[in-house]
Amino acid sequence: MWGQPGITKKMRLSNGTSSWGNGSIPVSTPIARGDILRSLQLYTSGTLALTPGTGTIAADVHGPYNQYSNINIGPSNSAKILNVSGYGLYLINLMRAKEHAYASYDADVVTVQNAADFTDVYTLPTTGTKYDNTLEVPVAQLIKSMGVEVGLWQLSEQTMNMVLNVTPASASSASPYNIYSTTAGALPYLTTGNATVTLATPTMDVLRYLYKNPVNAQDYPPFDFVSVWTEDNFTNALTKAPVYTFPTNSGLLARACINAFDATAGNGAAMSTYFAANNAFSLLYGTSDTKDMVSGYELQASTAKEYGFLMPKGVFAFDWLGTDLTLSDVLNTSVLLNVRFVLALGAALPASSTLTVDYQLLQPIVAG
Repeated sequence: MWGQPGITKKMRLSNGTSSWGNGSIPVSTPIARGDILRSLQLYTSGTLALTPGTGTIAADVHGPYNQYSNINIGPSNSAKILNVSGYGLYLINLMRAKEHAYASYDADVVTVQNAADFTDVYTLPTTGTKYDNTLEVPVAQLIKSMGVEVGLWQLSEQTMNMVLNVTPASASSASPYNIYSTTAGALPYLTTGNATVTLATPTMDVLRYLYKNPVNAQDYPPFDFVSVWTEDNFTNALTKAPVYTFPTNSGLLARACINAFDATAGNGAAMSTYFAANNAFSLLYGTSDTKDMVSGYELQASTAKEYGFLMPKGVFAFDWLGTDLTLSDVLNTSVLLNVRFVLALGAALPASSTLTVDYQLLQPIVAG
């Protein structure tokens, strides 16, 4: 029986290393067949050349994770189980931080005697040549109330061709790649004047987290659900009343993260300007039933209490799984119709701003 001693073992196996190709073109990495996939780890590295000239160079507020415009994974002949931007994946990592080691390695939080070099897992320097960072690509989701991870994928099936697609945001056609912009939020480095930043021979190392296949068929885990992460845009995003409606009959809505980026300020949208009202964020269903109605201040404070840290500026998390990882508070989109976010902003976001949502659905698998 799954979960009993000796039935399986957790494994960490390299899936190899890929190089960036033509900028803005997806790099496809087939995930090796065999055993049961839990998650992936994506480690990116390369050699920097920072040339300030008469301008300036600074780390972008979304750097380094906006190095990728899109990251998706799924069976080659089916819908994606994750389809988000690089920065969106970073926000997903933050929401999953309390589960285990899913927080992205961009800060040292524990003092360790003679610690290994932090730059072995994360650098975004404005001097030097080393550049690297790590992102986790979630596949399965632990549900403590069920006593099992849901969304596991059996890669040993002959028809299973799982593929990770990663699209570099740089438009350069070959190494060295330009990873700078004078527009905030666009690429890992924000520059002024004639300053440039390039990345030579960037590579992506993919690590698989797996369960070993059990010997007996009756000992396999249940494959009853798929965990799906999606990134999408609000409608009427540049008005004072943006709305996002989740797909109907799409599964159990477990988490969502709203990211409001002010293009004029070049940073996350300011709390006092946009989210001060006590109805700044409403989660509604049906005709007008209310699940949540909070100000930005209230939401950030409750998130900090739950997670133990503050989310980035302009980012607001709704976690219905909670840190206890149970299904008691998730929203069933087959029962609760017209589930939607309705925002009441203090002002409309300026032109070129973005308002996105990254969300997780647990979708039951229905036998055909």
